[in-house]
Amino acid sequence: SATELRSMTGHIVLGGISTTTNLLGNLLYRLLCDPELHACLRADPRLIPAAVEESLRLDPPVLFVMRICKRAVEMGGVAIEAGEQVLVGIASANRDEALFDDPDDYRLDRGLPRHISFSGGAHHCIGAGLARLVAQEATRAFVERFDVGDVALVPGFEFEGVPVFLEYGPARLDVEVFS
Repeated sequence: SATELRSMTGHIVLGGISTTTNLLGNLLYRLLCDPELHACLRADPRLIPAAVEESLRLDPPVLFVMRICKRAVEMGGVAIEAGEQVLVGIASANRDEALFDDPDDYRLDRGLPRHISFSGGAHHCIGAGLARLVAQEATRAFVERFDVGDVALVPGFEFEGVPVFLEYGPARLDVEVFS
């Protein structure tokens, strides 16, 4: 219906703004804190897609999703009945030791993404491809424009997260530019 179409369009536009902003903020924060990563991506921009995926895996822009269980299952020794609500911790799932070697390490050699930062199945984020493209191109522009040390977080900068319960990203990145 027209109402559903307007609602879906609104969700895509509004949902994509904050999540893509958080994705970029998280990745830029990591680059500013890790000069070796910055140098690596500047030297080999072909690694930028892997950097975006690792940022999504370790620092997902959305922390939780709520789902309703369709059929009775057992997960991790816990019985979940059909119709029960389940809160999925994305950051936790993205660090599952059964799926990821060194799950807390930022690695560019993991291959195809297996994280659930864009959810999955029928609920897979419709804007995932666009968010990835925006993050890749913004990161590419950043590492091409700025060499390591050309831009840095201001002295004493402390990470402050966005004030939204379900989202994760820096509220701001205060930087100094030296070039």
